[in-house]
Amino acid sequence: MSATESFTAALLTMVEHDTPPPCTHDNRWTSDDHGHRATAASLCRTCPLITQCSQYAHEIKATHGVWAGHDYTKSQRRPREATS
Repeated sequence: MSATESFTAALLTMVEHDTPPPCTHDNRWTSDDHGHRATAASLCRTCPLITQCSQYAHEIKATHGVWAGHDYTKSQRRPREATS
C-alpha cells in the first residue's frame, strides 16, 4: 500500500469515528504566518496519524505547510543585500 493510500485510509477511519485530526478545518497548517505554522506543528505531536502523515509528505514531496509536525514551507524572505 502506498503512503497516500495508507494516509487516506487512516484519515477516513478517523473521520468516520468522528475523531478527525487536529488539522481538519484549521488553516494554521497552511498559513503564510510562521507563528501559526509553529503552533500547528506542536499540535501534530498528539495526532495518531503522525507516522502516515510523515510518509505521505515524503511521498508527495511536500513544499508548503505543516506535515507530521514538520514545517515544509520555504522561507519567503528575500536574502539581505550586502552593505559596504
